This record gives sequence, structure tokens and C-alpha cells, in this order.
Amino acid sequence: MTFTSCRRVPVGRLLAIVTGAVLTGMVALLAAPLGAGTAAAQPPIRLGDQVVDAAGVLAPGDGQRIQRAIDDLDADRGIQMWVVFVDDFGGLTPVEWIRRTVDLSDLGSRDVVLAAATAGGPDAGRLAVTDPIDGLTDDELRSITEDTLLPGLSKQRWVDTAVDAVTEVDDAADDDSRTGLIVGAVLAVLAVLIVLGIGLALLIRRRRGRSVGATASGTPTPAAESSNALTVDELADEPLGVLDAWSLEVLTATDDVVTTSADELDLAVEEFGVAATAPFSRALADAQQTLTASFAARHRLDRAPDVAEAERRGVLTQIITSCSDADALLDAQAPAFDRLRDLSTDADVRLGSLRDRVAQTTARIADGERLLVDLAARRGGTAPSFIADNIRLTREHMQFAEDSLVEGADAVTEPSEARGQAVAALRAAEGALCAADTLLDAVDSVCRTSARAGTGLPGLIAAVRAEVAAARRESADGVLDAEIDAAQKALDVADTLRDTDPLLAFGDLADADADLAAALDRLRGAPADHPRSAELVRNALETAEARTQAAADFVVARRGAIGARARILLSRAQQLGGGAVAAAESAPDRALVTARRASRVAAEALAAAEADVAAAGIDSAAVLAGILVDSIVRDEVTVGAARPAPRGFTAGGRSPASFGGSSTVGRIGTGERV
Repeated sequence: MTFTSCRRVPVGRLLAIVTGAVLTGMVALLAAPLGAGTAAAQPPIRLGDQVVDAAGVLAPGDGQRIQRAIDDLDADRGIQMWVVFVDDFGGLTPVEWIRRTVDLSDLGSRDVVLAAATAGGPDAGRLAVTDPIDGLTDDELRSITEDTLLPGLSKQRWVDTAVDAVTEVDDAADDDSRTGLIVGAVLAVLAVLIVLGIGLALLIRRRRGRSVGATASGTPTPAAESSNALTVDELADEPLGVLDAWSLEVLTATDDVVTTSADELDLAVEEFGVAATAPFSRALADAQQTLTASFAARHRLDRAPDVAEAERRGVLTQIITSCSDADALLDAQAPAFDRLRDLSTDADVRLGSLRDRVAQTTARIADGERLLVDLAARRGGTAPSFIADNIRLTREHMQFAEDSLVEGADAVTEPSEARGQAVAALRAAEGALCAADTLLDAVDSVCRTSARAGTGLPGLIAAVRAEVAAARRESADGVLDAEIDAAQKALDVADTLRDTDPLLAFGDLADADADLAAALDRLRGAPADHPRSAELVRNALETAEARTQAAADFVVARRGAIGARARILLSRAQQLGGGAVAAAESAPDRALVTARRASRVAAEALAAAEADVAAAGIDSAAVLAGILVDSIVRDEVTVGAARPAPRGFTAGGRSPASFGGSSTVGRIGTGERV
């Protein structure tokens, strides 16, 4: 099981994320001096969660607050941090206790452990790592420990101290350790330009609104204003609220053009081969990488509302400029792409090929409908909300494709001036077929994963029952009551849903299983020979993939209505999923934690996306799927003997989308792709 299918469109995006996760994991960490200690009265533990309160000092909600800071550090620097509160170190030095905990936990190369002994004392806490991290020096770790960690622990400010320490690790780490925030590098470049007297002439193009110059909530966006460009100086002078809105807009617009470009590039590769399309593939890969980093930067801001205004302004500016650069990169490739994929050449042959594809996709509808009806019947008559209307939308797309092909057939018989109509018809039909296939693939995916969950659920139920029995035997003092109760409730739900919704039952039970297994390991003081370790990781990865895939399919197929928040969360879930896959063999404990986080974030992404679609109320399936995009039609001009210049094709003011950036994606509507 891998995450390579998490987002079918575009295919290359997740590959880039997974590759980045693997490369990030290869960077080395800073070594802390390790001291000797005596036998431990309270032994080191295997870390299953990133926040462990073995001392019982955290109140409800405190752990989530620390986890948010840890997530920010991960998004910003690619550093995994583990925070552990214990009563004391059992006679060991803090560093020795951490070293043994690291050995038991099989942590990776970019992990930092904060251990705090709540009993107090001059050596009550320590930060330690096992290998070098770029820019995080011994002196910096010592400074954080002496100036922040120990004073805070002495005042019993457990949560604030942990959050402050995590934040200071983030600040201390070298910018080169992560591409999520590259503001420092950008400011350095701009400083050089000033010194050289070149000035700040970089233009930031404003994008047109997605439909009427408005955000998903309907609020007019700055992009709807008349000005077309800003210098970096002018951008920096904008109010913070304006920059915030712009950053969300450019993330959404860039994600849209990247997805559309990937769609048509796939067709070009199929038609012309890898070598001929290599320049476009490189441009798209660069744009995808920039977009992923920008999503990560925005995610960090969203999780840190109290960040200083100067830092927030710098990050927002970087998101806008980076996405603008990625957008311009795709725009620059559009003319060459059109020369390679000249749709007006042999248009009649292309139309015939698309008719064959329409027939093939139409034949899939009956099977997809049967699967959906069967799934709904098992669930008491209701299909999952995120695929419930997939068949209806598919039929609308197929009707749109058929109508477009009829228009295209009429256009090819007209004089050459009308060939833009044929090009528009071809791209409209291609887009509709792609959207229909995505919708049908989503139904297939949910039904397939549901069946797989149903097959695996009886074995998981049996394993968790055995784990619950073991926990009850070993937890005579009730220390595991919370985990046992949660696992028992999940078992009860699984028994109820095993025939109706095995996918939901499997995911929830796998979560409770992992929590109980981690609690048992903490109780035992060291990981026993855990024969179910691989199973726990596999279950978590399968659950994460299913949830991330569902969110990705929903977002791609309805991107015309999806706002930035759902996309940011989806990108984060994909990044976490890729990291979990990369760590599955070498660091299964970390893979388990990361996969479970991916599941949670993917569920948030899907919920946000469904809310966006409900609020948008878009009636046209073609607009909902991003097949038709905004297009500004040029004013009619006269050429030569006063004959009108050919207009492009539009449908209700919208154009079929093409490979390119925001200035060229709707070029069919302006007559620029004929």
C-alpha cells in the first residue's frame, strides 16, 4: 500500500511530496554529549505519541496546544519533536534517559526530544538530538535549555514552557533545513538587488477572480480590482488583511492551473511521448514544488495565529510572489505547448477519438451506479456524502462532452476562421471526460477500500479484543482505564457497523488500537517483542490513504467551488502521508504517528471541501469541475478590410481550460488558441 494514488490529478504532485519527504529524512541531526547513569527506577519509554504525559501534569487540551507547536515545527523545518513529561529520570541523567528512550523508540534522523522531570531539580529538563540538524547548534540547544526550559519547569509552567521550547527550536533551525518558509532567502536576494541599485522591479500579477472576482465566501477579492500588477515594494505596503486574502486567492488560483495543466499534459505525453513534452513536465514539476512549499507556509501561519506581524507579512508576501512565479512559469510555456499540441490539426480525427472515449466512459456509468446503490443499501439507504452525487455529475459531464463534440463537428465544416470553435469543443470534451473519469474512479476507490476494510475488520476486532484483555490484566490500578474504555467503545461500534460501514469502523478501531498499544508499551516500560507493530502501521497507512484519497478526489472533481483552506489541509495530509510511507520500514513508530495525523488532517480537508461546495451553490457541472474558467473576451477590432477579428469560444463568458498559468488558461476564450 502506498500513497502514490492519493491524488490522481495531478499525478506528479504527490510524487514530488513523497520524494521531498524522503530527501528531508536523509538530512543529519546534531549530537548531544551522552553521559553515564545508574539503573533506572523509572525506565525510559518507547514513544508512540509526540506528546507524552507520564507524570499526569497536563490538563485537557494542553496536549493539543503542544501538538500544534510541534506540527508547526514539522511544517516549517521538517523536524519531528517529541515532548515527554515524567516524574523523574529514575537516577539517570536526562541525556542518558533520552538516549535510552530514543533507542527504544527507533526515532529518525531529524528528531528532537524534550524530556522534563516534574519532580524538579537543577537537571529537570533537557533537549537532545542524536545527529546534526542544519543550523541547530550545541550552543543553541544549551541556550534554549538554560534560558527557557529549566526556568519554566521550575515555575511548573508545563505547557507554556514546552510550547516556547518548540518555538525556539523552530527559530534556531537553519532556514536551509526546510523549504516551507524561505522568506529569509528572499529578503537576502532583495537586499542584494538594493545594494546593486537594481531596485525592486519584480512584478506580481494579480489574478482574476475565480468566477466574479470573489472569494469562496462571496467577498470581493483584491484581484477583482482594475490594477494588473504590483511591485514588491507596493505589495509590502498593503494592509495585512489584504495580503492575507491575496495569499489565499493565489494559492487557489495556482492550484487550479497546476491541476488543469497536469490534465492536459497527461494527454500530450500520451500523444507525443516523454521526450517531446519534457520542457512542459519540468515547468509543471517546478510549479508543483513551489505550490507545495507555499501551502506548507500558509498551513504554518494558520496554526500560529499569534505570530508577529512582521513575520506574518513576510510569509504572506512570499506566498504571493512564489505562486506568481509558478504561475508565470506555466504561462511562459503555453505558446510552445500550443505549437506541439495543435488541436486544429486533424480536428476531425481527434473528434472521432473522443467519441470513442465518450462511449467507453459512458459504459462505466452503469457499473458505477450499481456499486453506489449497493454501498448505499448496506449503509441503510444513504451513500457517503462525498460520493453521493458522483453518478449524477458524471452524466452531466457526459452530456456536456457529447454536446461539445456535436459543436466541434459542425465547426470543422466551417471556414478556417471558425477553427477556434473546434479547438474549444475538443478541450471542453477532454475536460468533461477527465472529470467524469475522476468521479467514477472515486466511486470505485471507496467501494474497493470498503470491501478491503470489511475483509480485514474481523481480524482487527479479534486482535483488539485480545489487547483489551491483556490491558485489563496488566492495569490493576486502573492506569489504562481511559484507553481500555476507548478501545471497548470502538469495538462496540465496529460490531455494529461491520456490515454497514466497515471502512468507518476499521479506521476508528485502528486508531483506538494504536492508542491502547502505545499505552501498554508505556506501562510495560519498554517495547516488548511487538508482533503487531507492522500491523498497526499498515492499518494506519491504509486508513490514511483511504481518507486522503477521498478528499483528493472530491477536491479535484469540484475544484471550481473549493476554497483555499481545504486545499491547504489536503496538501498537508498528502505531505504527512508521504512521510509516513517513507518511514514505514526504518521508523515504524514515527510512521504510525504520522499516518494517524494524515488521517485526521485529511478528514478536516474533506469536511472543509464539502462545506465549500454546499455554500457555492454552483449549478453547472462544467464550472464546478473547473472545465470552464473565466475568460476576458477582447473587444472586437477590425483588421485589413474591416473584417471582424475572430473571437474566441466562450460559454456564458467562460472558456474551456488549457495548459498554462492564470493569464493563459482561458486563452481559447480570447481567440489565442486556434
